[in-house]
Amino acid sequence: MITATKHTALLVFSLSPEAEVKRKPLFGPGHSVASRKLYELLAKHTHRSLRSVCADTFWMDESRQFGETFGERIANAMDTLFTQGYQQVVVIGNDTPDLTSGTIRHSIKLLNSHDTVLGPSKDGGAYLIGLSNEVFDKAAFTSLPWESDSLYKALEEQIQVKGGRTISLNPLTDLDSQEQLADYSALNPASFVGRFVLSFWATNPGTPSIRTLLIPSGCFAPIAGLRGPPR
Repeated sequence: MITATKHTALLVFSLSPEAEVKRKPLFGPGHSVASRKLYELLAKHTHRSLRSVCADTFWMDESRQFGETFGERIANAMDTLFTQGYQQVVVIGNDTPDLTSGTIRHSIKLLNSHDTVLGPSKDGGAYLIGLSNEVFDKAAFTSLPWESDSLYKALEEQIQVKGGRTISLNPLTDLDSQEQLADYSALNPASFVGRFVLSFWATNPGTPSIRTLLIPSGCFAPIAGLRGPPR
């Protein structure tokens, strides 16, 4: 953790790799080892991205979260940080492979002149939420349509009601399903996620769920000749 921006807290709100596998087995039933390894790679990527971010950083997995619903847990986590005296909180997850330290630093800088910074996911969710204490409403935040494709729109509407100023970052891909994992790997075969998935496919040719999904619309030609890297 690098402490420099005392009024801003960075919250990594995610599950441990073990818990993520139970919630989202991205490689399907029977391949929990591969799913766990992927989540471990995503966690390492997030850790590397945070090394050059100058803000107090809090990583809250299921052992530190409390609340019955996802909305309650994330609202409680943010409320805890605001109660500790932080004026701004930036929340990220652990399933956005293209999220970089530069984007995180930029979002913290933008919060100096905006009440809200939102990073829209391509599926309608949000991969980054930056809020100032002035526009945070715990009850309203709890009741948002979390884990749905209408979250980003609902966030924008809530901030408008509070009269806050919002700025949006570039859209990125969250890995929430096998389809998203397959599409991302097909379009980004040289990424750490793409290399891992293609390697898995090459060594598990009898896995129809991945083999079929790994050819998204419009990407058949470039994918057909790809081979996984040596293990």
